[in-house]
Amino acid sequence: MRDMRAEARIRSCFDALAASVDDVSPELLEAYVEMFQKIEHGKIDSALRQSIHQGLWLPPSATEYMQRFIAFASGTGAPS
Repeated sequence: MRDMRAEARIRSCFDALAASVDDVSPELLEAYVEMFQKIEHGKIDSALRQSIHQGLWLPPSATEYMQRFIAFASGTGAPS
């Protein structure tokens, strides 16, 4: 079971993602949406969100989250 500090960090991460959506460039958002529409890329999004839930990766912004998603979906990213 995770401790309360880990839970708080994870909640804080999701709050930061939600708060920073308006900062995402239109070009990045368009690329994200285009890739997300493919079923196999939906699995990547799910895996990234799961890594946040597990506390393995805590991106500070929606921009970083979308950049990582695009890197994986395009084949240029690697698990860390």
